[in-house]
Amino acid sequence: MRFLTLASFLFLLYGCALFQAEDFLPSDPSLQGVTWKLERLNVNGQLAPPPEGRTYTVVFHSEGQIGGKSGCNGYGGTYKVKSGKKMEIEINLSTYVLCPEDESLENLYQSLLRNTEKYEIDGGKLLLYPDGSQDPALIFVSANDE
Repeated sequence: MRFLTLASFLFLLYGCALFQAEDFLPSDPSLQGVTWKLERLNVNGQLAPPPEGRTYTVVFHSEGQIGGKSGCNGYGGTYKVKSGKKMEIEINLSTYVLCPEDESLENLYQSLLRNTEKYEIDGGKLLLYPDGSQDPALIFVSANDE
């Protein structure tokens, strides 16, 4: 009876490992190690450049960590890449520097990152798309090329 219980447990564990391995993929190497600098973001349905003098960046690390600048604060979190260029981003760390309200789109920027469902790299630009949208919410260029 113990053997059957142990065999059932191992089978269940193996099944969970298979599901997880198929669901999440190793990170896309073309994302990693690049400081992506925000070029445009969706503000009230229109793509607009970020405010001058504010830096908005994102860096995807190979171990599933994410970090960057969102105007006046830094942030960090995790990301997962799935098949079909699907992506989940979770931001769970942030500094708390007081930003002038009229100059910062920090909350909107972080919200758009969190709502990312898929990504693509096209012509050296990183495009992040929200749930089910055909239009990108965030467009980045590589700051490594500057």
